Amino acid sequence: MYAIRLPWPVVEVKFGWRPIHFALYRTLDHVKYLEDHGADLQAEGGLQRNALHFAVVSGRLDLVRYVMQKFKGFINELDCDGWTPLFCALREAQIWDIRFSQRTDIIEELKENGAEIMICADGGLEGDAPTGHPNR
Repeated sequence: MYAIRLPWPVVEVKFGWRPIHFALYRTLDHVKYLEDHGADLQAEGGLQRNALHFAVVSGRLDLVRYVMQKFKGFINELDCDGWTPLFCALREAQIWDIRFSQRTDIIEELKENGAEIMICADGGLEGDAPTGHPNR
């Protein structure tokens, strides 16, 4: 299925990301494959992001549901900038060739599962807000 030549599961690259974090940007098949080979879905990525932070950016509802089913407590966890997975779902990502065909459904799913909509983030990147508009 996949040719993997990395020593699993502890390889870390820039920002402290592991292969599982990159898989969370892709498909559920990628995630399950790495889990089957010892990757830890609970491993915190760079910027103190959990698996749900990564999954929402994928734009894939099945990935979001999979992570929430396993770790419901991730839903309101803050990253180093005070961003929850809901903030990440609201923000437009123009990298990684990510599609947002299910973005609205993901936001609704997060809200239905207890995502706090009144959390106030620290702001994160200068001039960046979750909606992609300047934070002024």
